[in-house]
Amino acid sequence: MQEKKLFTITITIMHKNLINSNLQIVGNYVFVPPQGKPGMLFIHADWCGHCRRFMPTFHEIGSEIGNDFACLAIESKELSDKLSNALGVKYFPTIKFFDKTGRIIGTFPENEARTKQNLLNYICKVYHHCALRK
Repeated sequence: MQEKKLFTITITIMHKNLINSNLQIVGNYVFVPPQGKPGMLFIHADWCGHCRRFMPTFHEIGSEIGNDFACLAIESKELSDKLSNALGVKYFPTIKFFDKTGRIIGTFPENEARTKQNLLNYICKVYHHCALRK
């Protein structure tokens, strides 16, 4: 009789794509699904050149800090007008931040370049989640 070995694999999703029904408005707040950790929500449009150029940076950040700082994304066409207004989406890409309960608590400044280093520095300064520096 041949013995079979079973393996358990744990997969950590560093970045997820959301749809409109994943977000909720409760009172004056917008919530993403709770991740049990803080994180960022990347709101993008498929026609937006800036968004397409930022996508690899978003994935790099997710790979670097995604185990401790969730990285979620949603395509703008997935957002209802009500959610888009509640999130204050006025430009693309829009980057929002949420706490460990999923409540949206901040926005990356519109006038800041969306580079990997700028985002990591902002996350470190404002949310005290600092990636390991080499």
